[in-house]
Amino acid sequence: MLKNMQKEKCLVVGLGNIGMNFDFDLDNTGFVLTHCAAIKQHDDFILLGGVDPNSACRSDFEKKYMSPAFSNIDDALDSLIATVGVICNPTDDHYSVLVRLLESPDLKVILCEKPLSYNFNEAQEMVEICAKKGEQRSIKCGEDFLLKSKN
Repeated sequence: MLKNMQKEKCLVVGLGNIGMNFDFDLDNTGFVLTHCAAIKQHDDFILLGGVDPNSACRSDFEKKYMSPAFSNIDDALDSLIATVGVICNPTDDHYSVLVRLLESPDLKVILCEKPLSYNFNEAQEMVEICAKKGEQRSIKCGEDFLLKSKN
């Protein structure tokens, strides 16, 4: 654990395969396949909550990780003070989730799963939005994937 530093409080948006399900029923000793499992196992992070419109996913998340799950991002951000946001919901919704997370003053880091978007112009706009906020926060939006997808 980092000395003299608070643990980062993580909100995972999207409790599907890469968010939670790929390793849900596995013993994660020595490996992880999902964001939730990785966050839970790391000493410097707290899995603060999850967001998913699917009630079964929310229920599974709450039972396994003993943290609250919300049906929408607004309720989660109104109830929790997260410092890290992980976007792993369906790609078509990445843009709106990114914009909403950037409105939260407490978030320091946002990780967005690739692809950022199926539309190159929208993905480019997402990177530009992140760059504008970059002075205040560290944001990893997968620019390297964006650059590769342009060719």
